[in-house]
Formats: sequence, C-alpha cells, structure tokens
Amino acid sequence: MDPITVFAILENCYKYGEWIVVFCESCKHADQELAERARKVESVWIRMKEQAQFMERIEPVMKPELRYDFKESLKVLERKLSVANANIQAVQQHEIALGPGGKKKIFQFQRWARKGKFAWEKETLDEIITDLDDWRDRFDPTWYLTMLNANPKIDEELRKAGLQASHQAHHARSASRGLDSRDG
Repeated sequence: MDPITVFAILENCYKYGEWIVVFCESCKHADQELAERARKVESVWIRMKEQAQFMERIEPVMKPELRYDFKESLKVLERKLSVANANIQAVQQHEIALGPGGKKKIFQFQRWARKGKFAWEKETLDEIITDLDDWRDRFDPTWYLTMLNANPKIDEELRKAGLQASHQAHHARSASRGLDSRDG
C-alpha cells in the first residue's frame, strides 16, 4: 500500500472531521436537541481520529491484507465525511439564503423558516452520527491489538484447558459406554 495515498486520505479525513466539529460548535448554542447531537458527533469524531492516528502509526508493521483493509476503510470514512460536509454546506447555504438567524425577510415565514432549518440541522447531524457510528464499529482495531499483544502464557493456559476438557469428555464417554454395556 502506498503510504502517500494513506497519508492523503487521512489528511482529507482530518480536514473534513474538523469542519464537522466547527459546524457542531455552531449548533451547540441553537437548541438543546442540536447541542446533544453536536456533542455526540464531536465525541465520536475524537475517538475515530485517535483510532485512525494509532493505526497510521502501526501501519508499517501490518500484514499486506490488513494494510489494504485499512486503506479501504479509510476510503469509506473519507466518502462519509465528504458527504457529511456537503450536507453541512447545504444547511449553511440555506441559512445564508434565509438571512441571519435563519429568518426570512417576510414576517409570516419567519417561524416556518426557523423550524425548517432546525429540522434540517437535526437530520443532518443524525445522518452524520449514524455514518460515523457505523464506520467506527466496522473499524475497531482492538482485535488487532489483542493479536499483537498475544501472550504465550495465555495460549499455554488455553491449550491446557482444552486438553483437560478433552480428557474429561473422554472419561465421560468411557463411563457412558461402560454403563451402556451393562444395560445390555
């Protein structure tokens, strides 16, 4: 895997993620529901960014298949973040069209415009949360870390436990056969 490609994908992901966080900051003061969603997006982003940075550091020691999977997973993240940013820009463009505070110039449409903007922002944040949660769940490097930290002592104990269970099962089968031969 080309390290420059991974670096470029990660840089885009970080840039998009930071833009999303900036948008979330602007939502925090608008409404309690938006603030909660914005906080969740920020929280997910912080953890995802840390995961990606860690995987970037250990990427050189990964097997080729894992490197490929890492790169493809990052491409998915990049697409999701790009779509999220496009949605955010659409919300912001809508706000510009409405004027400051999301208000139309004509009085009777002010309330409708604010409700519409609020619903659109909530929907946008909900989509971002869903996409980021899905990606984070798929891109969980803990299994790989577990493999890297495999302890020979644990492996030995598991092997012993397996042999002991096998030995007990053998005795149980033998005892069962002995009872079966006496019944006949």
